[in-house]
Amino acid sequence: MTSYAKPNIGLLMAVTAVASFGAHVFSPAMPAAARELGVTPGAMQLNFTIYAAGLAVGHLFVGPWSDRFGRRPVMLASLVLFVVASFGAAFADNMGSLLAARLFQALGASATPVVGRAMAKDGAADTTDAARQIAVLGLAVSGSPVLAPLIGGLIAEFTGWRGIFQFMAWFALSMLAICYWKLPETRRPAPGGAVERGMIEGIGVLLRTRQFRGYMLGCAVAVGAVYTLLATLPFIYAEVLGLSSGQIGACLLVLALGFTLGVFLSLRLVGRVGPRSMVVAGSLVGLTAGPMLLIVHLTGSLNVVTVTAASALLLTGNGMMMPNAMAVSMAGEPRLAGTASGLFAAALQFIGGICAAVTSMIYDHSLLPTALFLVVLCGMGQFFLQYDTRPST
Repeated sequence: MTSYAKPNIGLLMAVTAVASFGAHVFSPAMPAAARELGVTPGAMQLNFTIYAAGLAVGHLFVGPWSDRFGRRPVMLASLVLFVVASFGAAFADNMGSLLAARLFQALGASATPVVGRAMAKDGAADTTDAARQIAVLGLAVSGSPVLAPLIGGLIAEFTGWRGIFQFMAWFALSMLAICYWKLPETRRPAPGGAVERGMIEGIGVLLRTRQFRGYMLGCAVAVGAVYTLLATLPFIYAEVLGLSSGQIGACLLVLALGFTLGVFLSLRLVGRVGPRSMVVAGSLVGLTAGPMLLIVHLTGSLNVVTVTAASALLLTGNGMMMPNAMAVSMAGEPRLAGTASGLFAAALQFIGGICAAVTSMIYDHSLLPTALFLVVLCGMGQFFLQYDTRPST
């Protein structure tokens, strides 16, 4: 396929959801998987770290590769790897093999959000239009974790946690077939053997751009806060509140609906206030989650409603921030849109993985360490977004 047409936004939404779906669908079954494999909650929480690490490494390469070789072949190759790794995870018989499968699964999933956003940026008229297009893709990213925990919880209830990975494999295989036939190329591959100015040089250009760096780091810390919650809450729900896998999935669905609300608000308001204002507003909404969870713990008011409601605020703020920050960050170097998208996403997953690893070390079967860590992370995010994104004078 050699046409450089604007891709169907519905198809882009579906394929972009693969990485997020793979990250969240297993969450409700983590306590059950930990019991079957005979590992501690902290060890099972490493699945977030490994998955995030795989996404981070993959993001660094798939963005420049999509600039060099075109969007379509990179997307198809990544989906193939995701399918194979998903089947491998379904048959894992120990924690090591499960984590290895999750690593390759994440490497395979890494192209779906990066290349999807780059394709949307390819067809956008300006930065505001790109923000709208990426926000639409954000609905898929938010809709995926809305459905993923519920689907994962139901599958785990009836078939066990291994059935979740079989479901992921067949879902990705169907997306691979559809993309092969229906996904057009949106960018002419770069000539020669280098990616624009070269991969390393392109990354250097982006990192020296203060606004790109500020938005990237601010959003990366915000994603780290989300990973901290997602690594902790399933065990709080199961061990402290006594919920089943299906019930945990329903609670995580509420959190994902918070992200969907944030994306919806972004779509409605970005045309009026601009993408930069939406980033600031979203960061302030998310900032309230940590203190509220701390209050819930200190006042002894820990229950399903209070924990879920406070946590949903963080996801709502992220939904308002992410599409706008990504659009603004890619606007400065349009020819490096794929590299910018990949570097931005890699930073999100790298910081998110570190935060998940820290969470696994500090988790003490209570909400207190998580709440304190969220307060620190949200404060750091405010620093990066308020200071490092100011226009240079």
